[in-house]
Amino acid sequence: MHGLAETDAIAAALGRFTDDDLDRLRAVADSSPDVVPSLLAYLDHAGDWEQHRRRGADFELQGPMTALEDSESQAALAALRVFSARFRASGHDDASALFDAVADALRPGARPFSGELLH
Repeated sequence: MHGLAETDAIAAALGRFTDDDLDRLRAVADSSPDVVPSLLAYLDHAGDWEQHRRRGADFELQGPMTALEDSESQAALAALRVFSARFRASGHDDASALFDAVADALRPGARPFSGELLH
């Protein structure tokens, strides 16, 4: 199992995805514009980790900071906020929960991320 506190919520959110949802997550991460490429690489890693976990492979789920440069963290948080709000608005709460969990892991010790857009 993963065992890292920062990845517990990410693992829980991934666990609620269907197999098809995981395939779509990885496909979107692979084919999206490279606005925050390290974030997309992390989302692909997370989807890959969950697919392997379901097949019985046991390796560590890395936290998002292992993929992101410090200079990318603010852009990643902004992207995650938009992703979360859009997916929540379209009824895809499991995907929204994943984006919120990744954002929370990028902001250790901060108030939990709600995914709501701020005006």
